[in-house]
Amino acid sequence: MTNRRLAAAVVAVVALALTVLGVVLAATDPNPGGVTSDPLALHGFPPKTAHLVFTASTSTLQATADLTVDFRHAGATGVATVGLATGGEAFNVVLNGRHLYVRSAAESSGPWYRVTTPIIQFFGLSLELTKPDLALISGYHTRTVTRDGYLTTYAYVFPHAALTPLFAGRATTSRLGRVDWSITVGSQGEVTASVLQISAGGQTSTLSATVQAYNAPAAVVLPSVGPVAPVSSRQVAKLLHSAGLGSILLPRGLLSGGTTTVN
Repeated sequence: MTNRRLAAAVVAVVALALTVLGVVLAATDPNPGGVTSDPLALHGFPPKTAHLVFTASTSTLQATADLTVDFRHAGATGVATVGLATGGEAFNVVLNGRHLYVRSAAESSGPWYRVTTPIIQFFGLSLELTKPDLALISGYHTRTVTRDGYLTTYAYVFPHAALTPLFAGRATTSRLGRVDWSITVGSQGEVTASVLQISAGGQTSTLSATVQAYNAPAAVVLPSVGPVAPVSSRQVAKLLHSAGLGSILLPRGLLSGGTTTVN
């Protein structure tokens, strides 16, 4: 496996594990199996851990990350599967502080690759998961509310949203497109997942995050076997388009991290 392909996988994992987490998480799952009680209820306490599944898809990229996030110790661990136009591959993932480590799941003794990531506010994310303030979402054209058992789904439509590429620089010009954002919360307002569908210029990207469980056991162990090779931000930048991530667009407001206004 070449450094180029491994680094491209690192970029895909960053897109899933960091960018989707930076959006207010929400859910669209139906009532599973007719269950009448809420298995994800947090009783007003921020979760210590969360088992999350992230997906990203475009016409050239299919990627999934199955991660357990430890909010107390600012880390995460799991497996990411990245499928580009030429095939797919699974990777072990460890996030600790500002470092993301990635290694091919097929190479148990192979080298780890490390990328320095932006600072993630883990405690703030745990608070958002507990009970996000959906009243802060603005700029939508329509909003519908659907209830199914203990779940409530909020669906927002932004027909003329300002969009920017996932890893764009600050000077990048926005383009207009449509954003469909569906959010579901449990009986106590706790979040379970989020789905964003972004369409522009005939291209559609979908990003989602789903909560499988709260407060499950989590142990984030740093790589201790084999060499760790750093991947520079310059290398990552060169690999964005070859990794299929250059076509992913996001509402500019969501990228800022300071507002949930989409337009």
